[in-house]
Amino acid sequence: MKARRGFLLAAVAVIIVILAAGVYYRYNPAASFLFPRCPLKALTGLSCPGCGIQRAFHAVLNGRFAEALSYNYFFILSLPYAAAIIIAWVLKGMGRAQRTVLFLEHEYGIYTYMALFTVWFVVRNILHI
Repeated sequence: MKARRGFLLAAVAVIIVILAAGVYYRYNPAASFLFPRCPLKALTGLSCPGCGIQRAFHAVLNGRFAEALSYNYFFILSLPYAAAIIIAWVLKGMGRAQRTVLFLEHEYGIYTYMALFTVWFVVRNILHI
């Protein structure tokens, strides 16, 4: 019963990701009113660590990796880690890969990722990238 519930949750998550990817593939966030703008950039003029991720995601889905890289370097570097976490969650939902999830979600890994994200915030605003 528990494995079936986990599989169902994983299936719903995969469907949501596929639908969201379809929307981002079809619509350019830079030219559509559907997507929110960064409130930090609007208020302060500073680029948050996530600025450009929506446009980069759109570019990646359309096969334009160099363009995606120009929008947000950190996003492109984060894609393998995010893909590994998503795959591990799906496998965990199917009753597999608990050790992999524990490794990917270990507190040291998360703290390292948060520290890199913060460094990216500072670097991108100093270098204006």
